[in-house]
Amino acid sequence: MAGGIDIDEACRFPYEANNKAPFLPNDVGILTAADIEKLFVPRTTGVLIGCAPCQPFSKYSPKKRGPKPAPSAGVWRPDREGQT
Repeated sequence: MAGGIDIDEACRFPYEANNKAPFLPNDVGILTAADIEKLFVPRTTGVLIGCAPCQPFSKYSPKKRGPKPAPSAGVWRPDREGQT
């Protein structure tokens, strides 16, 4: 595992302790394909896995972030250049 990305810094310890991988504090809503591509090892098969926030356990809740954005229609693949 190359790393885990989450906006909630409180997720750092449990993520790193359970996965033995670095925690990268960031808002996945503003990451670009180039940001994520840096996690992949060149010339290997990479898998990008995402999941819903750990609500209600996370401090990051809809009440604190405003209106819910529209879902993204794109799927990022590391073997396709020029994706954003």
